[in-house]
Amino acid sequence: MSYFTKLFIVGRNLLEFKLPVGFKCMVAGVLIVVSGLSTGLLVRADEPEQKQPGKKMRLGDLIDSAAESIVRINVLDGSGMVIGYGTGFVIDSKGYVATNYHVTRSGTKITVEFRDGLKNEVSGYRAIDREGDLAVLELSKPQKNLKALRLGSRTLPRQGDSVIAIGHPQGLNFTVTTGIISAVRKTSELPKEITEFVKAPADQVWIQNSAAISPGSSGGPLFDENGSVIAINTWIADGQNLGFGIHTNHLTDLLAKATGKTIPLIADSTVLETEKPLETPQPKIRELLVEYQQANLEFRRLLSQATSRSDFQKMVENENPNLKFAKRFFEIANANRRSLTGFQALTYAIQLDAASKKPEILAKALALFAEDHGADKGMQEVLLMLAQINNPAIQEFYKKVISKSKHLKVRGLATLGLAIHLSSQGGDSKDQERLLESCQTEFKDVVAVGDTTIGTVTKPMLFKLRYLSVGKKAPDIEGKDADGKEFKLSHYRGKVVLIDFFADWCPHCVRMYPHERKMVEEYAGKPFAILGVNTDSSDTLSQIVQDKKVTWRCWADGRNGPISQAWQIESYPALFLLDHEGVIRKTYAGRPNEDDLTKDIKDLIEKAPSKTP
Repeated sequence: MSYFTKLFIVGRNLLEFKLPVGFKCMVAGVLIVVSGLSTGLLVRADEPEQKQPGKKMRLGDLIDSAAESIVRINVLDGSGMVIGYGTGFVIDSKGYVATNYHVTRSGTKITVEFRDGLKNEVSGYRAIDREGDLAVLELSKPQKNLKALRLGSRTLPRQGDSVIAIGHPQGLNFTVTTGIISAVRKTSELPKEITEFVKAPADQVWIQNSAAISPGSSGGPLFDENGSVIAINTWIADGQNLGFGIHTNHLTDLLAKATGKTIPLIADSTVLETEKPLETPQPKIRELLVEYQQANLEFRRLLSQATSRSDFQKMVENENPNLKFAKRFFEIANANRRSLTGFQALTYAIQLDAASKKPEILAKALALFAEDHGADKGMQEVLLMLAQINNPAIQEFYKKVISKSKHLKVRGLATLGLAIHLSSQGGDSKDQERLLESCQTEFKDVVAVGDTTIGTVTKPMLFKLRYLSVGKKAPDIEGKDADGKEFKLSHYRGKVVLIDFFADWCPHCVRMYPHERKMVEEYAGKPFAILGVNTDSSDTLSQIVQDKKVTWRCWADGRNGPISQAWQIESYPALFLLDHEGVIRKTYAGRPNEDDLTKDIKDLIEKAPSKTP
């Protein structure tokens, strides 16, 4: 397997994403990017009956001693189908098995198989470090005389030391390979092209080695010559035997921070604590996503054959697979309530139906989503994405999530999403302001996207709502005109003012020049003024004023200037129509209809005092 193909949704589009050859986690069929927080309990590994630490063991003796403590981990979905496998090893005779978290993360059920054929089910986790990609599993009924492997000392191994790996590469169970330690590196010391995909803490120590390992070896032990486990084999890079294992110091640290409670398998019945529930599509979802992709390709092929606009429109209305597959995803969700499969199915059903010409199941799917998963931590992954949906049912969905969730980030993102949705739908400004104020106080430091916090995102939104929306008194503008002279917006109080944010490179702005010149002439002597905010260079502004293309006074704001930034201008032209008291009465995004603009101005002039201050 050169790479793992993953289907997932971005915005409203189903896309296929291929990670480059050369970045492979060693669990068959699955490539995982790890994320999350550390939890666990304090467990001390038993000392196995083998050679004393520090004394070199013969390879055969090491294999004979260690093999009975190494297991094959089988990861199953809800139907009992094996969807992945990897390697693990016993670290405590009570029945605790260490492995990589990415080996187990998508399992509804997990079993382990020992070399003698004995099988055991996993009852849950005893410790997890999602970010560090470590997990300790608890066996439901550990057999007697279970023998634990010995973890190495905290001292880092030396470059050139011999190592032995045991695992199940490519499904070849209990395979032994040997090599040397090629290097000892921290994540921060890895090449950038690797760290883009290996999402681990900067100080995590990796044992680079030349022992031959492949998909299926993930989670297996890397031994030194003394028979101590010094690393957990985790991933490989393209090249000749470029394997990387997590130093056991990190496993020891994880065990020391543990709580003593069994943590349920993440994919088992609920996704309450799953942080990224869309990251690994469940088998039923994966199958339907592939089928949808094929249907969508066929739909696009049909559209390319349309011979007229009417034929094209009929195909869009009658052949679009979105609604059909939205219903099928919804059926899967109904059959898999409160599960990872159900969560994923509802996400796709909602997005596909929302993108349909006439949504049919959207309201029901949103209601079910809030009922089954409103308290789930994984809601944080979809809340802002769903804010794009143009349907009033989304507002009720957000309100239910806010009331049900105990997770600060989920409530914060739902509050932000509701504020965004109300804004896009022209909802009540008082409700918007209340929500945005919560974002600035209760959820201010919650991360929204990347490293950006909700407070940072909503600060300009709140400013715009309070000062740049219809019915609000516009903030003052101060700057220099084309001649370098200072002037303010407040100097024009008592007049109706049309503020025009424009650029001479913008064709729509230029097409407005004649009508604006006409209004300047027509309303001369009346309580009216056009004021421009020009985003060209000062030389360009001087030239168009000199050529009398622009006959009204303008602030020379320049490209991305302070006035445009303060007024949050995203496209040109952008116009604000103020009454004689400085209150915003109309806003126009893009070039307005000339007749409508003239009428709006005339109506406000008639209400203004005849004499200006």
